[in-house]
Amino acid sequence: MPHTHLTPTSQHTLFHAFCRYPGTNFEIQREGEEVVLIVRAHPLTQLPWIVVAVVLFFLPALIQLALSSFLSIPQVLFIILFCYLAASTYTFLNALMWIFNVGIVTTERVIDVDYKSLLQKELSESSNNDIADVTSKTTGFIPSFF
Repeated sequence: MPHTHLTPTSQHTLFHAFCRYPGTNFEIQREGEEVVLIVRAHPLTQLPWIVVAVVLFFLPALIQLALSSFLSIPQVLFIILFCYLAASTYTFLNALMWIFNVGIVTTERVIDVDYKSLLQKELSESSNNDIADVTSKTTGFIPSFF
């Protein structure tokens, strides 16, 4: 009986968390290696920072109402522009972290790409024949007890 679930038909949608046979390449791809699966965190797991971003984008309107009688127009404008810049930066960085933190399954190996910041990338990989790489990090006093 053929394995129909392994046929290379591409399934790709916008804001996907699971993409079969995407037809893409990556920087450390070996010759003859084909990307079978790309996974990332589900979009619903991104709701906390999205809610914070929405609040940050509405914050300048509240600031204008609260501070317009105390400060001059250029001062209020500067504060509002700074708030929008901070909100845009926060949103952009969180979107980048979601987009680029992926797991890649190829015909030869499994790769986990984690961007800790814009300047720090952690790459873990293991052969499909010997999946044995385990990465574990515990930070903080209380989590170390559990």
